[in-house]
Amino acid sequence: MNETRFHHVTHEGTVVILPTVAAALDAAKAGGYVWLDYCQPSREDLAPLTALLGVHPLAIDDCLDDNAQA
Repeated sequence: MNETRFHHVTHEGTVVILPTVAAALDAAKAGGYVWLDYCQPSREDLAPLTALLGVHPLAIDDCLDDNAQA
């Protein structure tokens, strides 16, 4: 089952659940950190990470390849 959750953890330790990865990254500008939780993601789920976080497209491919070796 495909499931995705985005969390912003504030300086104070409050966990805020947000609807999109962009919203989580925007909230983190105020401080704290983000947790991006992907469960069985599709390529479309992970594609925004290349622009938003600079993740290389081949890293995305590796995430989706059941035969990839660590």
